[in-house]
Amino acid sequence: MTIESRAPLDWKRTKALLLTTGLSGHMYINLENRNFKGSVKQGEECEQLLDELSAKFLQLRCPSTGEPLFTKAIRPEKLYNDENIDHEITADLVLVPNDGYTTSDKVNKHTKSMKLLPPGNVGGSHRYEGMYIFNGPNILKGQGPGHIVDILPTIYALLGVELPTYIDGRPMQDMFRQPIPVKYRQTDDSQKKHPSGHEALSKEQELRIMERLKALGYTQ
Repeated sequence: MTIESRAPLDWKRTKALLLTTGLSGHMYINLENRNFKGSVKQGEECEQLLDELSAKFLQLRCPSTGEPLFTKAIRPEKLYNDENIDHEITADLVLVPNDGYTTSDKVNKHTKSMKLLPPGNVGGSHRYEGMYIFNGPNILKGQGPGHIVDILPTIYALLGVELPTYIDGRPMQDMFRQPIPVKYRQTDDSQKKHPSGHEALSKEQELRIMERLKALGYTQ
């Protein structure tokens, strides 16, 4: 789904758009030769804009507490450890809010620049620190912490499924009394790349999805 379909903006005068994924903010640059009405040149102009946006978001403070609103403004290449990342999927900049804050892309004439809620009252969202539970005779009690990228390899290893060599993360051997066997299959790194350069949805399908999202209150 193109960023142009997400907001009724004057795209010729728009340099960037922030979309939310429930907690983090995903910043898309309106790039020439990528977006339909791109206004930012690829290369140096884009890099300067990303640096400028990163600095400004990291300087934002809560007016009532003075604490930073964002803890990170990170490029997807670094976040996902992938230099060949598809920015149309991951965005060009990921903004990580401080604990207790969240981002929103629902903007209309009644929107305030910031809405303050009582402490601990950010609901219906995600958290960065989750939990995992494994149970069985070979599982050690109280082991941790883990990382989300290690969950899939661990489950694959437990099921005896071969892991592709390009996969991120490793089985969490520290949680087992006896190490579990891990098998890898040699794979071409190109197999992990998401196909790009083509329309995943037709315009009619995009419009239908947007209408459903509006009916559910996710977009304006």
